[in-house]
Amino acid sequence: MTLKIPHASLCSDTEFLRRVSLDLTGRLPEPEKIREFVKDPDPHKREKLAEAIMATSTTGVVTRPSTAFLDRWAYFFCDLFHVNGLTGKGRTLFYHYIYDSLVVNKPYDHLVREILTTTTRSNFNSAPANFLVRFYVDQPDQTTVNPEDTYDEWAIRTTKMFLGIRDFHTNIYDKAQKWNHYNLSRELDSGLGELIGDLEKTQTRDGPSLLDQTLIVCMGEFGRTPGDITVNKGRNHHRFAMSGLFAGGGIAGGQAIGATDEQGAKVVKPGWSKKRSIYPEDVAATIYSALGIDWSKEITKTPSGRAFRYVERQSGTDFLDVGEISPVFG
Repeated sequence: MTLKIPHASLCSDTEFLRRVSLDLTGRLPEPEKIREFVKDPDPHKREKLAEAIMATSTTGVVTRPSTAFLDRWAYFFCDLFHVNGLTGKGRTLFYHYIYDSLVVNKPYDHLVREILTTTTRSNFNSAPANFLVRFYVDQPDQTTVNPEDTYDEWAIRTTKMFLGIRDFHTNIYDKAQKWNHYNLSRELDSGLGELIGDLEKTQTRDGPSLLDQTLIVCMGEFGRTPGDITVNKGRNHHRFAMSGLFAGGGIAGGQAIGATDEQGAKVVKPGWSKKRSIYPEDVAATIYSALGIDWSKEITKTPSGRAFRYVERQSGTDFLDVGEISPVFG
């Protein structure tokens, strides 16, 4: 009502049957089904119809069940997740994974968690991995994966697909938009505050709170351009300054490390021993340290034969003097 959008009037039985059939199956109802539905005097027939269309019986079934509902929504999710030839042999595997998840009525949060936390050596034998494989970004010479651009692409795709949030390159301050800077900031503040508060109030068997044993890092991979907004009424990526939040896990709270100029355009006070801006590699080293992992290690005996470094010290143009952000630990 706040948007002053009038609600639709109650539709007829034939309209309802056509709409629910198209929405749930992508198909028009058969003429005989229409006549049966219109003649049915049951006052709850609309609810029952929706339940019947979505129902999938697996009792005594030895082959994969097939219904119009399963076909329509398997197609929908394959389209949403961009299941195509770019995933190679994993394409069919991912399709069957989505279809089977619908058959057993897997909760959507479980599906998303499986997709985003999967680990495997090949997307040819792990169906959920095909979502992440689909959106990786190669280096310009196509020889290796570009990790920074890949993480950026994953962040954009996951927030867009699973949260309905789009990047703020346009209409960032338009309150008429479903997602804008104000309501997303409010949701982040509320969710993050509740998370920290709940962990702080929950005691472990050993005595300290869960917050003491949980490291929380809230940040992105870049800032936003300062000054006037763009022609599209948004802000672009800005690599010279950004903010991040650390909490719990031995972090000494109640402090701000470093500072930017008034516009948030550049770092004017590093606030730590390196006397320079904090890099993502420094953040990674700090997280590893908080978890008790020696981030300076290099593993040479790997299945691929390539050395693995917890924190890569070489950037695209130079070598980095990586270090832990020690002030966060007090």
